[in-house]
Amino acid sequence: MKKRKNISFRNIVLKILYIIIVICILCNVLFLINTTISKKEYFSLFGISLLSMENDSMKSKITKNDLVIANENGATEKELQIGDIIIYSRNSQIKIREIINIKNIDGKIQYITKATNNYNPDNEPVRIGQIIGKVQSNIPFLGLILKILGSKITTGLFVILLIARFVYNRYTYKMRVNRKKKKMKANI
Repeated sequence: MKKRKNISFRNIVLKILYIIIVICILCNVLFLINTTISKKEYFSLFGISLLSMENDSMKSKITKNDLVIANENGATEKELQIGDIIIYSRNSQIKIREIINIKNIDGKIQYITKATNNYNPDNEPVRIGQIIGKVQSNIPFLGLILKILGSKITTGLFVILLIARFVYNRYTYKMRVNRKKKKMKANI
């Protein structure tokens, strides 16, 4: 009876690992497709962007390796206000900054931004077309998981693990079939 419990516990653990691997592969494939097709450097799905904070420039509000969740639909001229934290792209770099001033120059809105750890505001104002989204929340340390899931090494590792699991299942199936055949021959 005790042996049977160990086998079922082992099977449960293996199935849980298998499910985790499949979920990670699906997340990784979604991440790769999203970033490859859209040519974005961040994961975006249904108007929600997920990014990992790369540095400590916003340390008092968002720390390094936090998962930053931004709403792309909330980044309109009517919605953005002083004090909002935005994500924008400039010179192929993604930046996360706080709006400290809003200027209307020749009928065009420009946002003056600043990193919380910087004394001076950023040199160039941000235009609405550069803004990716308005930060809704951040989750500590989950950005590191997003980085790991988004890496090509992780994709390769997950694919190898999935193939190894398939080969193992195939091998155990063949062994079971061979044992049944031997048992049937022994009974005849």
